[in-house]
Amino acid sequence: RAKADLENTSASRTAAWGEAEKSANDALRIATDANLDFCKIDAHIALGEVSAGRPDADDQSLKTSLDHFREALNLAIRNPKPSAVCHIHMARVHLLRGNLREAQVELAEWRKVEHKIQHGFVRDFGKQVAEDVRLAEQKYLIVDATKSLNIEEHTGKLVRFLLTQARDQEGNLDDRLRRLGVKRATYYNLMRRVGEMRSASDGV
Repeated sequence: RAKADLENTSASRTAAWGEAEKSANDALRIATDANLDFCKIDAHIALGEVSAGRPDADDQSLKTSLDHFREALNLAIRNPKPSAVCHIHMARVHLLRGNLREAQVELAEWRKVEHKIQHGFVRDFGKQVAEDVRLAEQKYLIVDATKSLNIEEHTGKLVRFLLTQARDQEGNLDDRLRRLGVKRATYYNLMRRVGEMRSASDGV
């Protein structure tokens, strides 16, 4: 009985998402026929939300979602609120696809217009996605080769990142050494090296 109820609930949810997609497509068709740009923006945003939010969303669905948000953004280029909504949504979808760098780019675009947005829901949405990006940044090391190709600099960042990851995981010093694959003396040398690099970068 419980399994049947679960299957019925799942089917109902899928049907609801399907209805939402149909309604958004109908709205887009009507807005396009009437040449109503603002309504087209809303319809594309709704379709983007449906494509990314449905329970059976796969990578193709996420790509479709991004396409709709880009269409909305192109139409809303001079309108801060829908532009902000699109950038926040796109940052979220890029995160869902595992593209942290692209998420950071979209979040930066949101930051540029954030001061113009008074709508509480949009600002809260932006804060939530910003927090999601921040948490993702703790798990990945982003190498920006556009500013520098210096091997020592990037190696230092990698060492600092791995030491931080080892420190933040549960366990004692022996556990850290095992995860990093180094001996105690090497570990302390690396910690000292990272500290020196940080002091240098801070101008100390």
